[in-house]
Amino acid sequence: MKIQIMDRAKKNRRIWVFGGTGVGKTTFSRKLSEKIGILHYATDDFVYKKKWSEKNSEEERMRALKTVTKKRSWIIEGVHSLGWVIPGIKKADIIILLRAPLPIIFSRIIKRERRGKTKEDRTSIFSILKLFWWAIISTKGWYTRYKREGVQFFTLSGSKKMNKFIKEFKR
Repeated sequence: MKIQIMDRAKKNRRIWVFGGTGVGKTTFSRKLSEKIGILHYATDDFVYKKKWSEKNSEEERMRALKTVTKKRSWIIEGVHSLGWVIPGIKKADIIILLRAPLPIIFSRIIKRERRGKTKEDRTSIFSILKLFWWAIISTKGWYTRYKREGVQFFTLSGSKKMNKFIKEFKR
């Protein structure tokens, strides 16, 4: 099955990457983008006019997603799992769920907070706990929803498998 997935992705180059907060979606997608020369987008770019503050309307979000998914090749990554992403996911040739051990995810979330690369109001302990909670429950929610929607995907668990996938992915 893995060979079939790789062949499909090499042929058409429309890749959707999803997973919980702190799992490594952006890093994975950026590395894959650099290797194969395909632009990489984040679902946050469709949701927000300005990172983590002013949101686009649902119509603007859908229009932006549609514009990108009309292209011949793309990598889209994100944590968003609501219905608005399903049309984009269904256009993907390959869909990858990234997973990582919870201690690593928690460590990444805390490091991100310290670097100040997240929403300003996430600095409270409540906000960090909310991100931890989201990281724990989100994967199960996607898995259930996407299976129900008939979306076929495969899972890469841990940095070693993610890096191996990127290394083996041919231009």
